[in-house]
Amino acid sequence: MKMISLSFHHLLLCWSLIGFTMIATADPAAPPPDPNDQLFGQGKDEVPEGAKVTLKTDRTEYLLGENVLVHFILENTGKEDFKGQMGGDYRGCDRRLRFKVTAMDDKNQLVPSPDPNPMCMGGLGGPITVKPGQKIDLCIPLTRYCQFDQPGTYIIHASHNFSWKEGVRKNPSGEITITFRMPTSEEAAQIVAKMEKESNDQKSVLMGTSENFDDFADFRCLRYPVYLKVLQPLAQSGDARALEAIGNLPSHEATHALIDLANGPSDSKQSIEAAKTLMLRLPDPEFTGKLPPRGPFNVYGTTKRQQLSAQSWDPSFVQPVRDLAKKYLFKGDKDSVAIGAFMVEAVGTADDAPLIFKATDDALGPLRGQPRRTTADNALDFKAPLPELVRAIQMLQARGLDSSHISGNDGAKLLAYFLGFVGKPGPRPDDWLQNLDDYGNDNAYPIAQTALASIPTPLPDNCVQFVERGLASQDAGVCRTACEIAEKSGHKEFLKPLLQIVQTENEEWLLRAAGSAGLQLGGNYEFWNVWADRLADENLFAIALDNLSASLEGLSGGTSGNTDLSREERLALKAAWKKFLSDHETELREGKKFKYTDPAVSPALFGRARQWDSLPNGKPPWPSHQ
Repeated sequence: MKMISLSFHHLLLCWSLIGFTMIATADPAAPPPDPNDQLFGQGKDEVPEGAKVTLKTDRTEYLLGENVLVHFILENTGKEDFKGQMGGDYRGCDRRLRFKVTAMDDKNQLVPSPDPNPMCMGGLGGPITVKPGQKIDLCIPLTRYCQFDQPGTYIIHASHNFSWKEGVRKNPSGEITITFRMPTSEEAAQIVAKMEKESNDQKSVLMGTSENFDDFADFRCLRYPVYLKVLQPLAQSGDARALEAIGNLPSHEATHALIDLANGPSDSKQSIEAAKTLMLRLPDPEFTGKLPPRGPFNVYGTTKRQQLSAQSWDPSFVQPVRDLAKKYLFKGDKDSVAIGAFMVEAVGTADDAPLIFKATDDALGPLRGQPRRTTADNALDFKAPLPELVRAIQMLQARGLDSSHISGNDGAKLLAYFLGFVGKPGPRPDDWLQNLDDYGNDNAYPIAQTALASIPTPLPDNCVQFVERGLASQDAGVCRTACEIAEKSGHKEFLKPLLQIVQTENEEWLLRAAGSAGLQLGGNYEFWNVWADRLADENLFAIALDNLSASLEGLSGGTSGNTDLSREERLALKAAWKKFLSDHETELREGKKFKYTDPAVSPALFGRARQWDSLPNGKPPWPSHQ
């Protein structure tokens, strides 16, 4: 199976042309740089002669809240076929990022983007061929690109790079003028009623596969106060789309409505969804750097949530949200507990500590004696809802909670105690070392891992034994944390246990951490030999190759390759690397790194398993005699 970083080779296109037309008779001025744009300018082929773009809509005037779908029509006006690339630009995002779309108001001011920094993880995509005279109709959901806050007349520019490189010719773009006015209450009700009857198949529009673009209901468009009274009863009746619309409405009134909905029956899925929607507008400490970034509720990007919070949050909501937190922390299911923890994290005080500690003890209980052993157990994070509970404890500490003293083996308070030292420079209080010895090997892995993480940098000599204890842990996450401490320590006595981890363990992230630490501490040759042995394992050969590649120079940049290597191929890789390491043991032990162009470096070392984005054709220029 081919590993592909951005896209799969598949795309369906819609070919209809309808409605009112405004054609750019001259090449319109290029729109200003768009901070949304992650994919423009990455093309390889020149913009083809004869490529022309026209924008169409079915009307020139719309009501704010209507879903404006712009037809982006690419036409070949030349005499020869031309090719382009599409896709790979929407997964995890609410729009296709190869489009560049801007709107200018009557004061020559650009309207803002509704989500300035969207996440994108690629998506389906592939090549297109446009024949002379052929037209391809693509759909742009305009309000996903441009946020129209006021009525008025706007000039819209749109282009798509199609993986073309600008040179003599610029990427073709289209222009259209649209006027918006604010609806009356009656018109707002009509728009919502119409949307209720329409399709909600966003994906077909984003992929350009909808047979009827104008049958796409986008409730995010209803972001104006005039719609709130229409949406509230729908949301109360369980309409998820109405709830989404309220969640996208940036006003204090909408926040109040979400608090009321979240206060619904405790067993109601509707109230939980309302609480999740409310969370998107809470004053997350992440916004101001008080906590590191994370995204367990990342329906919108961080920038989008910051904007929404700034426009819709008021200090008068603090107590109602704290009251909600008490309700959700003890509903029992992990999603609800995480919601309650996030609410405390956002607006709680040290007085909320007993609630958080009780919920944390409840979450720690099932984890005792249950070490994470495989990749499926996620050694990179604690099991939900603990990550959000931990963040809540950290914020309560920042707001005055004193957790510098502990008495007895109380799980939540132990966790809070060690959390109070994580990331802080030494020295530590006199009782810290004794507490690390007494409680740092707790059989609830979050406590043991946090205790290790509380060790300061540089590593004190009297803490070496605790790192060694961590390297012997049965929990992959605790062991991984110990590997990271060992890597920074410079202590070569950790090489032996690190090598044993690489020889015996199977959890991917633990192996990566142990391998990195081993190379950093100078165990190169011994570690490369062990990695060569692990090439035969179908689940580990990719990690092994990553580490073995460190013995070569010049193989930088992104990689891809094949994952369907047969046993014979994996054994051949192992044999090739074993021979290479044996033949050059002296040089490698002395620290020599072979350039990938060296005659000693054979293509058999990588087979079908590796290609490099930075090299011609993805492959090293192997010496011709090989």
